[in-house]
Amino acid sequence: MPTLNKIIKTRSRFVLIGSLGTIAMAGLLHYYSHIAFVKLKVNTSSTTNLKIYWTGEGQHYDERRSKTIPVYPKKENYTALLTNLGVVNRLRIDPTDGMGVSVRIKSIAFYQDGFEDIRIHNEAGFKSLRSLHDIKDRELDDTGLTIVSEGADSQLEYGIRPVRTRRTLWANGLRLLAMFTLIALPLYLVAVRQRGPLER
Repeated sequence: MPTLNKIIKTRSRFVLIGSLGTIAMAGLLHYYSHIAFVKLKVNTSSTTNLKIYWTGEGQHYDERRSKTIPVYPKKENYTALLTNLGVVNRLRIDPTDGMGVSVRIKSIAFYQDGFEDIRIHNEAGFKSLRSLHDIKDRELDDTGLTIVSEGADSQLEYGIRPVRTRRTLWANGLRLLAMFTLIALPLYLVAVRQRGPLER
C-alpha cells in the first residue's frame, strides 16, 4: 500500500514532467511564431536548386540570409522555414542555379503568425516579380510564370510590406491552453489514478 509521501512524490513528478513539457512547447511556439515559412508550387525541367534571399532596411543580399530548396522534375509542392517577416522588405528568388533550365512558378506563399499572408498566385502577383539577372525567356499568364535561365544565377526580386494582424495573442493563448490540456493534465490524472487508497 503506497504511503502518503510516495503518492505526493509520484503526483509531483507527473505534474513536473507535464509542466516542463508545456514550457518546452511554449518555447517552440514562441520561436515558430517569429519565423515565416514559405509554400511553393514549382515545376522544373531538371533537378536544380531554388534559393530565396531576404533583406531588411540597409542590407544587401547575403548567403547568410538565404534558404536553398532542392527542386525536382517529378515534384511540385515544397515547404521551407525562412526568417521573421517583420524585418524583411525585399525578397530575391533565384529559380535555378543551372543554365538553360526551365522553371515554372505556379504559386509562392509566405505565412507567419501575426502577419497577413503574402501570396503570389495570379498574373498581377507574377508581374511583381522583377527580373534581375540571367533570365533568358519569361512567359507569364494567370496560372504561373515560366522562366528559362540564361546563366547559373537567375534572379527575380519581390518587394514586400508585411502587414501585422491582432490575432496572435488570442491564438497563442489558446494554443498554450491546448498544450497544457494535452500534456500536463493527462499526466496529473494518471498520477491521481495511481495513488491508491491513502494510509491513515
